[in-house]
Amino acid sequence: MTTKQLFELSEKRGYLYIPPKESGGIRSISVCLPSGICGWTVDGRGMGRKEFRDRASHEVGHCEKGAFYTRRAAPTTREKCEESARRWQYEKMIGRDALEQAVKSGNKTLWELSDYFDLPEYLIVGAIRYFSEIRA
Repeated sequence: MTTKQLFELSEKRGYLYIPPKESGGIRSISVCLPSGICGWTVDGRGMGRKEFRDRASHEVGHCEKGAFYTRRAAPTTREKCEESARRWQYEKMIGRDALEQAVKSGNKTLWELSDYFDLPEYLIVGAIRYFSEIRA
């Protein structure tokens, strides 16, 4: 999924993208607003394109999965919400079939896969682990 497609999905679902100027200095967050609408933001200043795509897709993943928590939430609740958003990223931003096709096409190293998907290497590593685990 391209960054443009990610923003289009967000808009189509009715999620409110909060421009960084209006976020009060928050680097990235997704929240369920009192109206029930998901709001999210990522302040991309100082980060590269890959990191921005990672953060933006992660926040949209929280919206897609309804995986929200508060500061006072138990650590297990936080981790479940974070894992849910990460799994959404793996499925939608990379995908098992697309990952297999990328490797078959000659993208063998982490940096090649990172460039191919335009995402950070650590997200590629996570996706490989995730798809390996669910295949078993």
